[in-house]
Amino acid sequence: PDKDTHVWDILYSKFTDHKSFHTLIYTCSDVFDFMPLSTIINMSKTLLVPIVLIISVNVVDFWIKDAYVRSESEMRSANQYLHNGIDNNRRNAANNRQVNVAKDKKDIL
Repeated sequence: PDKDTHVWDILYSKFTDHKSFHTLIYTCSDVFDFMPLSTIINMSKTLLVPIVLIISVNVVDFWIKDAYVRSESEMRSANQYLHNGIDNNRRNAANNRQVNVAKDKKDIL
């Protein structure tokens, strides 16, 4: 846990006035600065950003549709199991009534 505290300190220092030895060292370097807008614009001109956005949207869309289809199939199988149990109980009750009626007829004869 102590190894990662400087990372959180750096992030915290980016958005507040917090300063420590590590944050002062890392934030002095341009590598740890925010990305300039010109870089994002250049990446957009090369179609890197739009392609990454399109791929990301497609992946998330696939995950959502897949989760929906899986939940629907699970619901269908659960409902089918419940309905089969109800239908079987009804059939068993009807069969028992028929057997009882047949026994009663034999007893009468």
